[in-house]
Amino acid sequence: MNWLRKTILLTCLIITSSYTFAQIDTEFWFAAPDISSSTGLDRPAFLRIASFKDAGTVTISQPAGGGLPTQVINLAANSSASIDLTAWLSAIESGPGNTVQNKGIRIVSTAQISVYYEVNHTSRNPELFVLKGKNALGNDFFISSQNAGSNTTAHTPLPYSSFNIVASDDNTSVTITPAKNIVGHAAGVPFTITLNRGQTYAAIATSQAAADHLGGSRVTSTKPIAVTLADDLVTSPGYACADLIGDQTIPTNIIGTEYVATKGYLLGTQEKIYITAVTNGTTVSQDGILVATLNAGQSFQANLANASTYIQTSNPVYVYQISGIGCELGGAILPPIKCTGSLAVTYTRSSSRSNYLNVLVRAGGESFFRVNNSNSVIKATDFSPVPGTSNQWLSASVLLSNSISALDSPVTITNSRTFFHLGVLIGNDREGTAFGFFSSFNNNYANASTTTPFVCGGGTISLFADTLLTATYQWTGPNGFTSNQQNPVITNAPTASAGKYYLTVTLPGCGNQLDSVTIGIGGSKTSIVNRTICEGDTAEGYTTSGIYIDTLNTVLGCDSIRTLNLTVLPKSVLTLTQTICEGDSVFGYTQTGIYIDTLTAANGCDSIRTINLTVLPRSRSTLTETICQGQSYLGYTTAGIHIDTLVAANGCDSIRTLNLNVDTQPLPNLGPNRELCVGDTIQLYPGLYASYLWQDNSTNDRFIVNQTGTYSVTVTNACGSASDDVTIRSVDCVILFPNAFTPNGDGRNDYFKILNAFNLTDYTLTIYNRWGQLVYSTTDFRQGWDGQLKGLPQDPGMFVYYSSYKKDNIPVTTKGTFILIR
Repeated sequence: MNWLRKTILLTCLIITSSYTFAQIDTEFWFAAPDISSSTGLDRPAFLRIASFKDAGTVTISQPAGGGLPTQVINLAANSSASIDLTAWLSAIESGPGNTVQNKGIRIVSTAQISVYYEVNHTSRNPELFVLKGKNALGNDFFISSQNAGSNTTAHTPLPYSSFNIVASDDNTSVTITPAKNIVGHAAGVPFTITLNRGQTYAAIATSQAAADHLGGSRVTSTKPIAVTLADDLVTSPGYACADLIGDQTIPTNIIGTEYVATKGYLLGTQEKIYITAVTNGTTVSQDGILVATLNAGQSFQANLANASTYIQTSNPVYVYQISGIGCELGGAILPPIKCTGSLAVTYTRSSSRSNYLNVLVRAGGESFFRVNNSNSVIKATDFSPVPGTSNQWLSASVLLSNSISALDSPVTITNSRTFFHLGVLIGNDREGTAFGFFSSFNNNYANASTTTPFVCGGGTISLFADTLLTATYQWTGPNGFTSNQQNPVITNAPTASAGKYYLTVTLPGCGNQLDSVTIGIGGSKTSIVNRTICEGDTAEGYTTSGIYIDTLNTVLGCDSIRTLNLTVLPKSVLTLTQTICEGDSVFGYTQTGIYIDTLTAANGCDSIRTINLTVLPRSRSTLTETICQGQSYLGYTTAGIHIDTLVAANGCDSIRTLNLNVDTQPLPNLGPNRELCVGDTIQLYPGLYASYLWQDNSTNDRFIVNQTGTYSVTVTNACGSASDDVTIRSVDCVILFPNAFTPNGDGRNDYFKILNAFNLTDYTLTIYNRWGQLVYSTTDFRQGWDGQLKGLPQDPGMFVYYSSYKKDNIPVTTKGTFILIR
């Protein structure tokens, strides 16, 4: 079939940031909750904004005209700003309940930023609400809440539990089904309201009891909305504390099936997580143990007893963590961990109170963190394995030093190897706690872009993909183009190079993501283009085989008549079921799960391969044994660590580690018979054995001798017993120097040396002739002078000696003269 189409292509420039993976965006919607103003506990209120590598202009407004003046901030790159909204609290807080208000806040920026709303960071009711950009907007929400602590009755106005809705578009129909009674509406009875762009609605509980909080309520809408959770002045059961908790929540299309919670610093058993199902029959496992089966809207309260815990469910769920310090509480919606997270996170440090970084990362990424460019803040030794994850996930809670960042300055956490999740816990006991997650709840890591969306024939095409340190890239396009470069360039591009260029980004452990960009090429001649594409792709907007004739008129003035002969090839689908042992791999996968890969079939099109992989565990055991020399254990006769790989019942490896010690037959040694100076002592030691028995029945490992006699010992170890003895005789040990010596080689009196020298320390001896010339020196009391100087015999005559030493640690200095006789 022939088609004639006239198309005008306009150039556009789309350049994306390498920080796409942080919980940042260029547009945010927020409904501020109504906090009790008792004793000023709802103030001050700030928006904290942090920028990344690009400077930008940030505009804060109320699209429905609620009374907040529009504010414009020019934010430098890698900086932060704090916007005080305290003066306009009555214009931004979403209450009262059951009333449509014009109080929604919209934040837009010309560059990517992160934003959080912080209440009362200087006093006793703090909390931070991390804004999640596009990840916060959706059409279906279930409300998370805690049910352990009630709202205190000690303040006026009374505090309550609530959820607060803001619409991002006009004529948004919102249906609310409250799980408990709210102001103006009964539990379980759906009702519908209509909101315009920027309008808000507060659903506020009618009771302060913990059991009447609003967890399990459902909110649906015809157009995207954002929802804020708030639980004001929640009491800590058993403690005299009350604190604000809350967060901006996420829609059901963002939630996941795997989560990790890192324990904070609450007293007792207050640390909890609340898991809310959105699908009937959802099973919940904690640290690999099945703990609950939930229907839609039901929640399970799990205690957090260990440093971290792993939640895995059969269907996507919400996980809401209650953490804090002492008895002061904070609340945060947890991000799902599968193929989510950030390479970089920035937030504004607003308080000098204790600031903990709760960090989650896959094993292997723990050594690559930097905090404000320092690699000494988050260290590999800070991490411990998350239970139930087979050591695949590691978590840490790191106290951030006040010296790392000044107040109202950005704190930037990066990892150069892999994605991570970051929660921030700020506060002190009896002063309040704030808690929130700043890492990404959802990743889109394939981002194809170009600076040359339309070129003339013979021009240059430049293609770009976001930088990911662990990713691989594959481009395919018209005219047989392929490239594994991140940013390929096509020079002297012919007309046949026009069309869609497909980018496949492969991220280890997360599979592939696809994106594409279309390049138009104009010319002043008629061309025939033969194109082959794959099913599901398009060529110049065409998806079926055929002949298409287009006349292109571009702003570059490159007109051409193009005949497109298009062939569409089918894609293939393959499903494999495999079972392997731990340590083995199938197509690079080593964990049990379902893996879907997009490969290239023989026809060059996508081949979708699904692998249902089961990994059987291998077992490990450690034995510690001691044998005697000459014996064997499990075939081993020598000491050491012996590792054997056996076959377990499931056919996989059984790794056995044997720590083998080998004892020898005892062979005590008291040494040769020796002499003992009167008044001295000798310590006898036969060697290291299990037990000792001396001649006097003493059992110490050493025996102190101070008189003559024969001494014996019998020693015992696991291999038997043996004995030894030694004889000690008394000698005269009066130390002196001779007054003459005869170095004539007859073996008698041939050396001038100290006599009766036993147990001396720090010994020195120097000898001078009568002219004051040094003829000999030594520090060894066992050595003496042989009467020679530089190999020549010295003449008979008088010599002078000087000596110093310590005897029994008492210093002695002496000097004298002697005669050399030949």
